[in-house]
Amino acid sequence: MSEQNKQAGRASAKPEASAETELSARLRDIDARLASIHAERTTADALKGVLQADGTAMARGMKLVSEFVAGIAAGGMLGWLIDRFAGIQPFGLLIGLMFGFAAGLRNLYRATQGQSGAVQPKAD
Repeated sequence: MSEQNKQAGRASAKPEASAETELSARLRDIDARLASIHAERTTADALKGVLQADGTAMARGMKLVSEFVAGIAAGGMLGWLIDRFAGIQPFGLLIGLMFGFAAGLRNLYRATQGQSGAVQPKAD
């Protein structure tokens, strides 16, 4: 009987080892799939951050360009009005464009420095 018990023990050990091997293989497969999904999500999140940063930079650039062009256009229009009413053509327009250019540069400086234009008191 002892031989029969040994053989029965060996027979029952084989299915357990086989089941354990299958479970280990399935766990490795699941682990590999999870790792690939995690890598894809990490890549997608990084790409999303880059796209958001590009959009923000584009918006800021468009704002700066529009402020610069608006300064030049306003100066040009004021110079043209002065020309029209004072009759000093083309000097009013030229001077207005120069002042508009200076105002546009000032707008760019203020926008990039984050200043509101108000004079800040010096701290003692």
